[in-house]
Amino acid sequence: MELPEEVKKVPVKERCKIATITAIMKAIEFCDGALDQFFIELGKLIGIELDNPLSEKCELILEHGITKDVCTNIRKAMEWKMCKAWKELFELEKKGEPITYDKLGEFLSKAHKELEAVCYEKYGITI
Repeated sequence: MELPEEVKKVPVKERCKIATITAIMKAIEFCDGALDQFFIELGKLIGIELDNPLSEKCELILEHGITKDVCTNIRKAMEWKMCKAWKELFELEKKGEPITYDKLGEFLSKAHKELEAVCYEKYGITI
């Protein structure tokens, strides 16, 4: 697919981030807002069991934190970000607050920024 010239001017990293968030939002829309089912399906795609609010695998991923391996392996980075966002959504749900598309986007963006910062500060790795 040929990209328009104005899109080519945007750095690849930023284009990828926008495309990923757009795809996620579209998928949630397609799921009629069923976030639980969306996360279960997304988890299956990236190898995370999300059948319960915070699966054991997600708990382990978050417990181990952001390692050099997480910073250099896209699959592990995605697992960490999704687990982090899922945990934030679960915390909202426990408080009785509504879970919205905006909150999902906010938590994914927040997780990505945290991952970027830790990878750079701790390992000198830019993601």
